[in-house]
Amino acid sequence: MADYMVTNAGAGSKNGSDWDNAMGIAEFETAVEGGPAAGSSFFLRGSFTLGSDIDASAINGTFTSPINVIGVKSGTSAVSPTFADWSFGNDRGLVDCGVYLFNFGDYWIVRNLLMIGVAINIIQIELGSIVENLLVSNVSAVDNSGGINAKGSYSKVLHCEVSVSSSVNGVGISMNAFDGFVAYNYVHLCDSGGAKGIHADSDGGRVIGNILSKNVTGIAIGSSNNFISHNTIYDCLFGVTSGVSFRHAIINNIFADCTTEASFTTEYKSNYFDYNCWGQAMPTLSNVTAGNHAVLADPLLIDPANEDFRLKSGSPCINAGARLTVNEGIEESLRYSIGADQVLHNSVGRGFNRGMA
Repeated sequence: MADYMVTNAGAGSKNGSDWDNAMGIAEFETAVEGGPAAGSSFFLRGSFTLGSDIDASAINGTFTSPINVIGVKSGTSAVSPTFADWSFGNDRGLVDCGVYLFNFGDYWIVRNLLMIGVAINIIQIELGSIVENLLVSNVSAVDNSGGINAKGSYSKVLHCEVSVSSSVNGVGISMNAFDGFVAYNYVHLCDSGGAKGIHADSDGGRVIGNILSKNVTGIAIGSSNNFISHNTIYDCLFGVTSGVSFRHAIINNIFADCTTEASFTTEYKSNYFDYNCWGQAMPTLSNVTAGNHAVLADPLLIDPANEDFRLKSGSPCINAGARLTVNEGIEESLRYSIGADQVLHNSVGRGFNRGMA
């Protein structure tokens, strides 16, 4: 394994050994498609423009030594940068994908980039791969376009901001294989035709702690055995939908200002709904039972229209979530709020991955 430095134009010999000899985007493509050793890391500095697909779908790391693609700060000079050099917010390098996409195989980790384009998908990952701290915007007008496609089992999408704003039936994050994990993402403006914020088409998938805002459908379930918890779903035509699927646990979620909060084709008693805030006294639920501990009231979000999804003081969601209590034998009941926000703050903070270029 080795570390490689990468800039758009490259420098010197372009072998990636240091910043004075950084790979250019063409050399980076050749390297990742040619089969780098498991455990190798590519550090990307600055902005990039793709001239073709980066297709490493047949190239695999291992579960002990994944291959890394890591965006670093614009002023980074260290060879083999550390976490202190990682880029966040507007300091992440902009990757202008155009009509091209990133396609990675098994056990890759991709972090810290702004990715904008008009491809069918902006980035795809396979078995055991992870994407983290990406801002992904797909503005394609082609039907069924997407942002992040987690195709492989055990893949994970964490701390990303995703929008697919012009594609009929587009999908922000697709979770398409067994035991996927989608957590702590902000997925918004997937708002054309039958567009979906998150498509949970992964048997045994977990969708936790996300904010879904202004999508046609917040979370669309296409398989069984999913765990969906602590999400805040705001101003979607449909909050959560499912066809014929069962054995889900859907708990501790907020549905606010949705036209239809939940719609399932068939009601199965093996689906567990409870401890959700349905946003109003009479929510629109189809083949869904609200639950014995449901909150049928406005969650009192601070200013969701302007992306502040925290709970106001006095919100009925505070300490109302499913949690360990004295009933389970502990001395004092623990406290869990419904939705993504767990702590009241005194100042506005919108996450480390803000910053649409």
